[in-house]
Amino acid sequence: FSDKCDDDDECSAQEVALARVFTIGVLCLFAARLPVGLALDRLGARVTVAVSLLGAAAGALLFADRYYAAGFGLIAGFANGVHIGSMHLSALFPGKEGSVTTIFNGAHQMGALVFLAFLGIYESGISLAAIFRSYAACLASFAVLHLCVLQPPTRYRKGDAASLKCGVQCLIVHQFTEDDPKGNFAASAKAVAAHVVFLPLLAYKASILLSLQFFVATLQPRLAANGRSPTIARDMVIVFNVFNAGLGLMLGLPLFGRMLDRGDVITVARWATALAILYNVLLALSATGAWPLTGDVPSYFCFALGRMAFFAYFFAHVLRVFEANFGVAVGLLSAGASLVAFVLVQPLVAVSIRRNAIGYVSTGLTPLLVATCAWNERAMRRHAKATEPVV
Repeated sequence: FSDKCDDDDECSAQEVALARVFTIGVLCLFAARLPVGLALDRLGARVTVAVSLLGAAAGALLFADRYYAAGFGLIAGFANGVHIGSMHLSALFPGKEGSVTTIFNGAHQMGALVFLAFLGIYESGISLAAIFRSYAACLASFAVLHLCVLQPPTRYRKGDAASLKCGVQCLIVHQFTEDDPKGNFAASAKAVAAHVVFLPLLAYKASILLSLQFFVATLQPRLAANGRSPTIARDMVIVFNVFNAGLGLMLGLPLFGRMLDRGDVITVARWATALAILYNVLLALSATGAWPLTGDVPSYFCFALGRMAFFAYFFAHVLRVFEANFGVAVGLLSAGASLVAFVLVQPLVAVSIRRNAIGYVSTGLTPLLVATCAWNERAMRRHAKATEPVV
């Protein structure tokens, strides 16, 4: 939107246009989650992921042709299908769900590196249209791979005998099936919402997402404070994204994946909460003490590791609890929690920046995190007690 600016203006028109595109993208992201979850449970992962990739490819082509709002909306909305469909693959590895979801979460965080590469390519002189047309071609190619080899052709639940044709031996050796008879698929939003863990998990996820979004939303203003150049702030955001991408994959699998494989979901949830509290405390200290840029590195570390811990826990826990309703459960929980966090974070960020109160707000999130984690843990224990086998 540089064409909306003159060299002598503050360019509020550009900021408004960018905000409109971002808002449309966020709304599409929220709105698509439940339909994607229903499609996953009713049509299967192969169709859902392939259609989602083709939809995102169409969005990239629109973006290349300067239909930025429509293109970004399609990319954001259809990205849900790829993400949730990939997580669903962990159902084929009973006992290893934690490791599989942690691997996919690490790959999801590494996705930030793709757009950092786009930035470097763009600054080298390649046009934005050429970059996003190439991106659309990559997405369409992955859609073909998913239709042909990367996902089983049928719907499947945890332990079902669905075949993997991709030939990745390190995954196939861990796959096994369960002989217990199962009923038909019953993708029911009503059954999910009535479950004992649903409301506590919804509240816990909303508090975690609020904490994560507040940290990210205040990141660039904090980096640009004290007269620092906007270029320095942007470069630090890039470093933060690289740090965030790599750390989860290096530490997430050996630490949290193994815990989840043992069924120790409560410990991983506690880790996620403790790390969220820690990076909020560090954020408060940094905001009130005017730390140097390097002083924020520990908070980046806790943010990246805490984000990895929560999402690995969330997907593994939902798969074990809801099984055949995995897609619907993820859709309802993600849409509800994301919407609550998005609505709350906007005024919190505005007030905290306007009144220089970042430290107070981040500190105030701590009791919310503790309370929702305790409520969620209580619900997990009730569910485990209700489902344990009778001796």
